Amino acid sequence: MDKDYREESVRMAFRLFEEGKYLESLEICRAAGEQGTDTQIPILAARNLFNLGRMDEAEALVRDLLHWMPDSSYLHSFLGKILERKHEDSAVAEYIRAITLDPGNMEALRSYAACLMAQRDSRRAIPILKKISQLSGKEEDQRLLIQALTSAGQAQEALAVYRSSIRHTGADRDHVAALMGAGMFTEAAREALGAHRKTGSVECARLYLQALSRVHPESAEQEYHEFFSALKDTRIGYDYAQLLLSAGKRADALQVVRDLIDDDRSGSHPRIRLLLCRLNAIAGKREKAIGCFEY
Repeated sequence: MDKDYREESVRMAFRLFEEGKYLESLEICRAAGEQGTDTQIPILAARNLFNLGRMDEAEALVRDLLHWMPDSSYLHSFLGKILERKHEDSAVAEYIRAITLDPGNMEALRSYAACLMAQRDSRRAIPILKKISQLSGKEEDQRLLIQALTSAGQAQEALAVYRSSIRHTGADRDHVAALMGAGMFTEAAREALGAHRKTGSVECARLYLQALSRVHPESAEQEYHEFFSALKDTRIGYDYAQLLLSAGKRADALQVVRDLIDDDRSGSHPRIRLLLCRLNAIAGKREKAIGCFEY
């Protein structure tokens, strides 16, 4: 294969990759990769294999490349993505290696932070997300940091980040969650209700009801009844039943739980079943409670 033809083939392979024609691109990569030592061909081949879902082949190719380029931050990051797609825990180690080799590798930083958040390890994710937000300055990265801070119980800092970096629109779920975490329930309820009315978001409705129940539990009962009747949302129903139970209204809580179980969309949810077990146990219905647990 002469040099000019090879270069044209490589350009064609990249063009096909950008067009999403991964199999065609892969075939050209394999033909062009028979000669020469240019690493862009096998790397593109690995990317094609990844997008085709052929993870074992992609992994083998990337590991072969790492044999020759062990200090490539990009390759360690790419291997991490492959291993993550294969649901292997070793993906995290590859992201860490990539970041060690290149602390500015944004792809590796984002992937590592995403792994930590998926594991609900917000505290470990926070330093990574802070670095990402400093490097990128993008609002989406600032929001991920705000979510992690709120989840980790650092809501006051989350609010500080929000106020310094996000243009407030008055209907923002991240802001509402941070207000909730900071104990500012009146403000959270007002904003969440406005967000629900503006967007129709069920999650905002749930946040509104949760915030309202912290400052006006009596009013919250009626609001829960109306929202649950209108939206038939499982999570709102669960919160409603918990509120009724905390108010000593066991029969009403039991009725809400039965309504949830009668709904085919939520009947098998473990949390709902466990709450029914608890209500039966509290009512002294031991056999029913045991039956629920066994179910």
